[in-house]
Amino acid sequence: MVSLFKIIGLLAIGVAMAAVTLASHELFVGTKETSACMQCHVMRPYGNDMVDPESNLLAARHYRNGWIHEKQCYQCHVDYGFAGSVTAKMDGLRHLLRYTTRTYTEPIGLVHPFNNQNCLHCHAGTPKYVAESMHDMMADVIASNETPCTSCHGDSHPSRERRSPGHADYEALMRAVELPR
Repeated sequence: MVSLFKIIGLLAIGVAMAAVTLASHELFVGTKETSACMQCHVMRPYGNDMVDPESNLLAARHYRNGWIHEKQCYQCHVDYGFAGSVTAKMDGLRHLLRYTTRTYTEPIGLVHPFNNQNCLHCHAGTPKYVAESMHDMMADVIASNETPCTSCHGDSHPSRERRSPGHADYEALMRAVELPR
């Protein structure tokens, strides 16, 4: 005969496993949202500039023109494929730990060079991309990340200097904003 304690124990284990599964799913799905990135104040300069109708930086132009309809941060900052998604999530966890333990310095920056494949994921093969002969002439250096896309197409986000405490633009870039979409 099964004791009441064993039944309660099995139910408790089942509830705990369900809670962990649900929390993991929410973590993996929810952190793809731009609003999740904007939760950390050190990310505000990126998001605030992106939604600024006066900004001519790359992320702002993509946002304003609706070229990326949702999950704007995630769409450009995850290396595609399963390994890329796992790496992005591990990087996100590292960012969260550094943020909550206050073991970061401002302004923050990328730990590794931006992968051009993240741009090519959407742009390669499109009529506008193919029509630009420079893309064909530089295909090898673009594919190998020797030359970043931003060297021709401009910065994606505010400069390190503008994101630094004490710069005239810092306070405006740090303001809390609601994403319009």
